[in-house]
Amino acid sequence: MGKEKTGIPRDKDFFDLERRRFYIPLRSVRGVQLAGEFWQTSKTDNYTAGNEMVILVDASTGNKTITLPSATDSPGKVFYIKKTDTSSNKVTIKGNVSSETIDGGKTYEITVPYTCITVLCDGTEWWII
Repeated sequence: MGKEKTGIPRDKDFFDLERRRFYIPLRSVRGVQLAGEFWQTSKTDNYTAGNEMVILVDASTGNKTITLPSATDSPGKVFYIKKTDTSSNKVTIKGNVSSETIDGGKTYEITVPYTCITVLCDGTEWWII
């Protein structure tokens, strides 16, 4: 087993020990391209999502906002966003501009400790799946 020219491991080689990253195989979900590195970031401040797929948010010091990238630039993009603390503070997820929605709403709030949501972009808006 090894990496293809794309840098994504083939077959069952899903973890790169040297770079400590997980990978999702190219055909893991029909109709959604989830191939690529399974990057993860941990945040304690407001943050604009980028190339990572997993965003762990510690809101223990106050409410936090995660801004998703532009929907028009992100068709097929998936983010896993998790609140990692036990506080009553909120993690608010919002689109890049006010016209972009998440399941039809302007924002989505995570208030329950250790809750994780998955959002998928269709090129126009974001959907919780």
